[in-house]
Amino acid sequence: MDNVDCVEAALLAPGLAHIPWRAAMVDSIQYLRHPVRPRSPAEMAATWIAGIERAATSGGVATMVVHAYVSGVDGQRFQAVRDALTFVRSRSNISVTGAGAIAERFLVTNI
Repeated sequence: MDNVDCVEAALLAPGLAHIPWRAAMVDSIQYLRHPVRPRSPAEMAATWIAGIERAATSGGVATMVVHAYVSGVDGQRFQAVRDALTFVRSRSNISVTGAGAIAERFLVTNI
């Protein structure tokens, strides 16, 4: 459940791109449904940052999934989001893009 290995977008069918995600990068899974124990905000921030760092190093995709009803419920959880996004902003080799834009770009280059 804590695997943060970077993965690539894939073509599932003609015109249908799959944008990968990992359970370790989804706040609701880590805070509410982790099989061992709920993760702390500090652990969540560290996990997001590690996943983003791996993607930046390998040139892959890291999908950070944040739900307002999970990460926006208190200051500590929201700070974990801010910490991860501050890390992203500090790196010039990372771009922040929505899944739809990634899918469109992938489809254009993998027709």
